[in-house]
Amino acid sequence: MSLRIENLRAWYGNAQVLHGVNLSIDEGEAIALVGRNGSGRSTLAKAIMGLVARCEGSLTYRGVSLIGIRPFELARRGIGYVPETRDVFPSLSVHENLLLGERRASRFSIDDAYKLFPRARRTRSRESRCTLRRRAANARPCPQADGRSIARRHR
Repeated sequence: MSLRIENLRAWYGNAQVLHGVNLSIDEGEAIALVGRNGSGRSTLAKAIMGLVARCEGSLTYRGVSLIGIRPFELARRGIGYVPETRDVFPSLSVHENLLLGERRASRFSIDDAYKLFPRARRTRSRESRCTLRRRAANARPCPQADGRSIARRHR
């Protein structure tokens, strides 16, 4: 038993966006939400993460209700949200952006991400060469030049 959604309804102000969503996702299962613009894909993901102010229905993970749980608490339970926008740090490489999301106790590593997206590993080599050229030209300081990790500098 993993994520169970039953009759989930969500609103932005007075506008109802989700109208009774039912969905079950088992442990280890991967799904894709597909639909036209305005169909509620992002709202469903945000509702699961507690980012929609008004939700009704049943939303449980491993038998525990998620309604009213704060997003950081959901993250501690292993639930993540990757928005469809490109809200990354554009001055950082793909690898550095991945490092920002890395968790020590996670079953999913950066190497797992590279296995899923092999082109990203090839991009890392190009980014490394580019970074070395920039550093050699002294165009930009090393991302860890101040001794802090990348994640700590962007908090």
